[in-house]
Amino acid sequence: MFGNRQISDISLKEGTSRLAEYSTNLRDGRNLKILDCPGLGNPHNLTWDAKVLATLKKYLDTDPELRHCIPNVVIIVGRFDDPKLTNKDGAFVRSLTAINLLNARLFDKQSCNAIILLTNYSGGKQSYRTHAKVRQKEVMDLVKDHTTFPQMPYIIYGENHGSQLDLESIHDPLFGPGCFKLGDEGNTIYPSNLIELIIKVSAGSTKGALGPDFFNKVFQSRESVFLWKSCNLPLVSSDRKRFRRAFYSIKESYKSIEHERIYENIE
Repeated sequence: MFGNRQISDISLKEGTSRLAEYSTNLRDGRNLKILDCPGLGNPHNLTWDAKVLATLKKYLDTDPELRHCIPNVVIIVGRFDDPKLTNKDGAFVRSLTAINLLNARLFDKQSCNAIILLTNYSGGKQSYRTHAKVRQKEVMDLVKDHTTFPQMPYIIYGENHGSQLDLESIHDPLFGPGCFKLGDEGNTIYPSNLIELIIKVSAGSTKGALGPDFFNKVFQSRESVFLWKSCNLPLVSSDRKRFRRAFYSIKESYKSIEHERIYENIE
């Protein structure tokens, strides 16, 4: 989003085992925070998922700003080329059910503030890209079936590697160089599609901390924005009450998926 690798390079080293907060102070004194959260949905490691969920809940409850409001934008990331993306016992569905446990602390009841970003668009089977709208509907159906999000999220595509053969590097008139046209999906250009959505979402937010003018200002000069890791949260210990509550909630949530799958097999 910011035309540099400052965040992604650090995230690869540490962001997978901790919650990392990146910040920037603009001249008007307002502060943009980006929270990089480890992945959820591991069916073989409920302890890990419970630690991530408990740590995220702790952050939301103790952050000076977010304890009184919700995030302007919540971006849920999945892999477009994941063959198990739409499997009901897959990691993505489990991650949705885990995130749903923090429904009230993350999502706006009046206006959608959630974006599902499906990365690695150019990877995997060609049939996925050929039927991208079908895949989008499948993901939307998963959200309907496995969450109680108050508003349906936006679903867009992204790409991690600009060197993929079927990506066309372009100069977007609004967002400058470094954007990529994703296949034949019309004006689906990454990362400008994500930036445009963030601005749109922030304009409709009723409880977010920042507004659309702020995000417009940030993204107009995004390549010169300096971000630094302002906070590093180690995962909550398994001997804490916060962890035990999260573990029980996730266990019950994942169990409901298993029961549903077993029932369907019987049918």
